[in-house]
Amino acid sequence: ARHQSFITIKAGDGETLSCENAIQGQINCDSIEWTFTGPGSTAEVWFIHGNFTQAAKGKTDRLSITADCSLNMKTITVEEAGEYTCRQIYLDQQYTVSNVYLSVVN
Repeated sequence: ARHQSFITIKAGDGETLSCENAIQGQINCDSIEWTFTGPGSTAEVWFIHGNFTQAAKGKTDRLSITADCSLNMKTITVEEAGEYTCRQIYLDQQYTVSNVYLSVVN
């Protein structure tokens, strides 16, 4: 099942991007993958196997994963506008759980 949401925020604000229907009771959200796709760019994996990746380097002081595997972002920049996808990786299969389309205005 795919869940979509559309969020518009002001640059500098924070937001929690929900990972809808994630399997509960995971340790460190280790079966969750968060990817970011900016306008006209390829997807970057920001979080996988319970850890932030090199692609998220330089942002990790502003990023965290909540207990329900949502992506919490602080002080969001205009460059971080785009599509965020949360995938549940379960028994070696990927399921798209949710897509969040984030618009950032000055």
